[in-house]
Amino acid sequence: MLKVVKARAQVTKYLIVSLLVLWGSVASADSTADAQNKSKIWLKAMSEAYRTLSFRGSLVFQNSQGLNTLSIVRDLSGEQHRARMVYLDGPYREVVREGKLVTFLNTDQVLRFEHGNTPATPEQLLERFSALGNSYRSEFVGRDRVAGRAAILVNVIPGDRHRYGYQLWLDETTGLLLKSLMVDDQGAVLERLQFVSLRVSDNIRPDELSLSIDVEQVPEQLVTTHRIESQMTKSTSDQPLGWQVGWVPQGFLLTQRDERRSPVGKNPVDSLMYSDGLASFSLFVELDDENLLSEATTNNGATTAISRVFRDQGDFYMVTVVGEIPLGTAERIAVSIAPADK
Repeated sequence: MLKVVKARAQVTKYLIVSLLVLWGSVASADSTADAQNKSKIWLKAMSEAYRTLSFRGSLVFQNSQGLNTLSIVRDLSGEQHRARMVYLDGPYREVVREGKLVTFLNTDQVLRFEHGNTPATPEQLLERFSALGNSYRSEFVGRDRVAGRAAILVNVIPGDRHRYGYQLWLDETTGLLLKSLMVDDQGAVLERLQFVSLRVSDNIRPDELSLSIDVEQVPEQLVTTHRIESQMTKSTSDQPLGWQVGWVPQGFLLTQRDERRSPVGKNPVDSLMYSDGLASFSLFVELDDENLLSEATTNNGATTAISRVFRDQGDFYMVTVVGEIPLGTAERIAVSIAPADK
């Protein structure tokens, strides 16, 4: 009789343990789903905040090039997006945005970019998470504080090893991005953007958004305007290339195709830009009939640049991949380039 009781007790013990494990799995699944739902709500709030709110603030931006402190003013009260950033470290630099026109002022030079053909600025990095694609998932982590403000911490996790992950701190009151970290698959921080002060306000004065000099008074030789010579229209996108891309990571789509002047040779450079909604990379292919170029690999923090050569009968082409993607991914894209099927 005692053996039967002990056997029943053992069975009951196993049953309870099994039920606890099962309940834990269900609770964990519910918890994960809840974290994902919360994160999506907060990411949507962040996207809406970026489209609607004007503010002043100071922030730090750190990448492989170093650490910079900036002041920033952003105004959405008018018909177009306007913003101004001033670098507070090193040589004087400022960036002014009026709609799609972005002007960079260095110590002795003015650079103007049109049609969105501009290097990424810290102000532009604030909006990149508004188009989170299907190649990532997000999860709500908890609450924290940044710049003296209550913040919501959300992780953005890549679906594969071909892109980086992010940690985002969102203002609990407005949804604005207060801090972001770009991290690799080992958790190492590749890029940091963080506000140290922030004030949301609609009372932005016009002089706060103006370039500190009159560009019309700058000597013509010191002003450079960059324009996209050929954007991806139906005619250019249908025009066949002399080469083909054999592989790009799943989720990356062609968003822009241009033909540019070569900085070193006489032949034009074909340029393709791919994006997954968050990360992007550019692919450049140039006929190298004068043997001016050489293969190279550079990995500066989050930014990878890799150049490789492929041969089409007697012609040599230089392939360059540049973007915020892992080195192995850029290498695989570059070596997949081949002559187009005739």
